[in-house]
Amino acid sequence: MADKFTKHKVSQIRLKETVAQLPASFRTTDVSKHRDVQNAYKNYSDDPQFHQIFGIALSAHKASLRIKKIDDSPNATWQKIED
Repeated sequence: MADKFTKHKVSQIRLKETVAQLPASFRTTDVSKHRDVQNAYKNYSDDPQFHQIFGIALSAHKASLRIKKIDDSPNATWQKIED
């Protein structure tokens, strides 16, 4: 049985590092297609739910990442929360 990719395999540290490199407003796929994410999760990048799983992980960690979801599209827009 193949190793299944789930939101639990997404590192919160990797998310934080990636989000820090993005502009104030970004899309889910800006994270999932980011070169660092692609390198870290290259064994899973062909998973048909790869981008969706990153959306789920962003939602799960939005408070600690200091981001908010702007829309509910499949490729959601996110906004960084400034102090």
